[in-house]
Amino acid sequence: MTVMTVPIVQQLRLENWRNLSASQRLDALQTMQRALALQEGREACRVDVLSRCEGLSPKDRERTYGLYIHENNTIYINDALIDPAQPHRFSYVDGTSVDPNTPYMATETLFHESRHAYQFHVATSPDTIEDAQRVRDWRMSLSGGYLTVKQFDYPFYRWQPMEADANDVARQRTEELFANQFQDKSFAYEHHRNQMEAEMANDIELGKRYVAEPPGAENYRERAREVMINHYNGMQRYRQQEGQSQEALQTGSFVEQGTTLTADAMNDSAEYKMASEIGGQTAEFSKTAGKETSGISSQQSEEGAQEAASEAPATSPTSQDATPKAEGAQEAASEAPATAAKEQGKDQDYGYGYGH
Repeated sequence: MTVMTVPIVQQLRLENWRNLSASQRLDALQTMQRALALQEGREACRVDVLSRCEGLSPKDRERTYGLYIHENNTIYINDALIDPAQPHRFSYVDGTSVDPNTPYMATETLFHESRHAYQFHVATSPDTIEDAQRVRDWRMSLSGGYLTVKQFDYPFYRWQPMEADANDVARQRTEELFANQFQDKSFAYEHHRNQMEAEMANDIELGKRYVAEPPGAENYRERAREVMINHYNGMQRYRQQEGQSQEALQTGSFVEQGTTLTADAMNDSAEYKMASEIGGQTAEFSKTAGKETSGISSQQSEEGAQEAASEAPATSPTSQDATPKAEGAQEAASEAPATAAKEQGKDQDYGYGYGH
């Protein structure tokens, strides 16, 4: 994976960032976003604080680091990452608080959401110079293949192509900017780097345990990609079923939220439909409570969009959380269409959209 040289924005240096107001910090992130968009040949996103993003519950506002919404081409950064006056604080793996008077988490979040904006730009552009397989993967993800946490659990979500790429690029760009270009040798950046690497190590272990085949192997990225492709293929068959004429409907068909489906359609089909159709939708990408999460919300109704967008975990899954849905996703890799994983009787907390 080749990533262009990260633009230099002097306001993002630690010694400069500490002297900026919250609004000036947001301006610095906006400057970086414009420079990245210019490099990538896409329209620059507007960068704003999450408190100005409509439709988020108070709980979602607290646990969402950042959010990209394609519909209004905006990246939202949680106020707590740039404003020390905010009461809420995010935490690293070791339990220490993320300090808004350091630029690291805000900048890494921006890099992550910017990559999602780039992915959407490439996937919806007729001509691109990106790697052909990568573009195909992104297009399949945006056309029904995306693995939500609610259906497949965190390890499969984390290692699918779009999310693995966004995490890799965000980490690489953060290291390039602060360690290489700024030569930041502060304890603050060393701590941030160590904590992000610890999070990566945890995610790799989850990938090996629940995604790899056989368990413990190193092929968790490849396996997550296989599951995504099978999920995409299943979604295409589902759409064909949904397109059948009324005359073809049989006894045992059912109607849910205005959508007529055959009896052998996907489990949780109305939600599945909302979460996977790309046409006329808002693509939302978010970084939620220290774990990356993603979703695409339907515009069928405000209520439906909120439900479909709620796909991100607030914390790393425990082995009890991951095992049942990991098994379901392994089955989906060999049998398409993939079936939506059940909640196994346990209510889970999901963030808004998807994130880091």
